Amino acid sequence: MRIALIVFQKPTANSQDISSNEDFELLNFLNGKGLDVSPEIWHDHSIDWKNYDVIILKSPWDYHEKIKEFTQWINKMDEYGIKFFNPVETIKWNFDKHYFKEIENENFQIVKSIFLEQNTVVDNFDEYFHQFKINKLIVKPCISASAWNTFVITKDNSKDYPQTINELLKEDSFIIQPFIEEILAGEWSFIYFNQKYSHSLLKIPKKGDFRVQHIHGGSIRFEEAPAYLIQSADKIVRYFAQNTLYARVDGVEKDNDFHLMELELIEPFLFLNRETNSFENYYHALMNLLKKL
Repeated sequence: MRIALIVFQKPTANSQDISSNEDFELLNFLNGKGLDVSPEIWHDHSIDWKNYDVIILKSPWDYHEKIKEFTQWINKMDEYGIKFFNPVETIKWNFDKHYFKEIENENFQIVKSIFLEQNTVVDNFDEYFHQFKINKLIVKPCISASAWNTFVITKDNSKDYPQTINELLKEDSFIIQPFIEEILAGEWSFIYFNQKYSHSLLKIPKKGDFRVQHIHGGSIRFEEAPAYLIQSADKIVRYFAQNTLYARVDGVEKDNDFHLMELELIEPFLFLNRETNSFENYYHALMNLLKKL
């Protein structure tokens, strides 16, 4: 069985930090287990995809910038009968943050959200400050990653943003959320393989910033989260991440409860090389799913 591991860039003889690159470590680990896994770029038109039986979406980190092409590619692979991990229907559901509506409708605690549909025109943000009873908002695309086109809008700077947001709304839908101050203390990430909890970590933004991603200067603390937070993440994964190879649940502890900020089912960084058993956990989950094919 041939497996394509979708990465952001292929390893080369001159690749920097190969030993610390999660994708390359995973590739070497799976091949070391006897699996036939090759790294591929999803939009590389020279690839004969029919040679593959399974596609694992590991790091297609530019998919949100080419969403139409990405969707067409997924559909074509599906027509070829190639199995996706995670499943195609899950990927399509998850890449648009409108999925928050469904999660909230099932009575899970999420960060409250208001959607600005494509071609909406925003004159000001006063109604959103009033509705959330807060002085600071987060505004971001419904299809995005790594804080791409994400804005922090306050009552003091709100007049600077309508023109920018309105231009972006010509192309995409956006989501408005209250700024959650608890993010400054850290955002929890819970990693699951085949719906089974593997490990957790706390991502902390650098001073003066709100973005927890390490590419934006955030730091990572690897520790076991409180049991009640893990239980909350378990429920979300059992309900919304069925038949998935991997899932990452991101959220904050607020008012003694877990508030979901993201359910990552497409291309989450999994922090595999910081947890002793994570590669084995990934491998066993993959093998269990492959046996069902």
